[in-house]
Amino acid sequence: MQGVALPSGRTIVLELVQEMERGLYPLLYRILPPSVYHVYLNPDDYRQVEAITPSIVADAQRALSARVGERNAQSRWSTFIKGRESPIEVPATGWEISLHADPNGELEQGELGIVSRLSLPPPPRPESCGPSSPEPFDEVPRAKNAA
Repeated sequence: MQGVALPSGRTIVLELVQEMERGLYPLLYRILPPSVYHVYLNPDDYRQVEAITPSIVADAQRALSARVGERNAQSRWSTFIKGRESPIEVPATGWEISLHADPNGELEQGELGIVSRLSLPPPPRPESCGPSSPEPFDEVPRAKNAA
């Protein structure tokens, strides 16, 4: 039986770009892409690429940002025909990408699975404001009798 080729770094990156485009979530004034990606590989395939995971992730982050830039830079002709699309936002906190060995044994050698989700960072909390709830009292304050 011939061995199945493991997914190349290029294949993983291109699949992530396609996953981003499938998961775009349009709002009125902007389009949100998924920003969190979990890539699952057959355990044997994962062992082969585990050492170069940081390089695959760096290339994928670069490719996702480049594709967003391409989509946002529509040509005049495209804008005339289709109208102006809302811009796709690059996630403020960057692209979160991780590679994992398939824990369920569902992927055959050469296959990969991607799970993505939309994610926004929590809104910033102003530094000048104190805690959102009062500090608990050591002692319950008592009202003075107005006698």
